[in-house]
Amino acid sequence: MAPQFFKAQFALFLRSRRALRHFRRRLMLESLETHGQAVPAPPGLSSSLRQASEDDAATLLARMGSRDTGLTQDEAETIRARGAQRGRT
Repeated sequence: MAPQFFKAQFALFLRSRRALRHFRRRLMLESLETHGQAVPAPPGLSSSLRQASEDDAATLLARMGSRDTGLTQDEAETIRARGAQRGRT
């Protein structure tokens, strides 16, 4: 009895605030609604991603300025400091 009471009270609360649309089940086609138009990818992105997918790992790491062992401690600290500065602005 108590769960039904609370469900009914919650439904009344949602109806009174016109918030039922947030909790209803959506049809599959409704979930495909778009809000505006798709933004095209930057001009060189497709070709650079395609090139990266075709390169072997060593070439790709060299082009990205990275290595398979990861960052050094100094590089990691530099990146963390840069991220902290962005957070403050």
